[in-house]
Amino acid sequence: MRRLLVVLGLALGAGACGYNAGLRVSEHHDSVGVEILGNDTYERDLEPEVHDELTRVLRDQSDAHLVDPRDAQAVVRGTISAFHRRGGIRNRENQLLETGLYIEVQAKLFVGGNEAPVRSSTAGAWVGYTLDNPLGNEREARQRAMRHIAEEIVLELFGPSGDG
Repeated sequence: MRRLLVVLGLALGAGACGYNAGLRVSEHHDSVGVEILGNDTYERDLEPEVHDELTRVLRDQSDAHLVDPRDAQAVVRGTISAFHRRGGIRNRENQLLETGLYIEVQAKLFVGGNEAPVRSSTAGAWVGYTLDNPLGNEREARQRAMRHIAEEIVLELFGPSGDG
């Protein structure tokens, strides 16, 4: 009985070798680069945060070989097109208790040095946050929004709906 369990365990373990649930970017692109995005908003310093999230998603959820955009076969370029704060929930004394922000990013995938993009994506996210810790909560809300946007953009640019 013990031998049977060991053999069965080895057979199941061997079947799981090489399993990958991520995007298969390397099947279509030898290397991928992500340029620092432009910023058409009045909010400063969003560009490095969006870049970090895009590269993190590509690294964590695909088999993409990330390189400097100048050396890449496929390049992601884009612009942060919107950043808005919204009013929120107030108490009886008219003090703001909860608010939110909206971020929108437009991105395009360029392949092989071509001037025309092969795919494009626009992604935006509204995220709310409480004001019990205004600086910390807004920072976390921005990170949540950018993570959502980066995941959507990577899926649209490199996902299975086309060769990307």
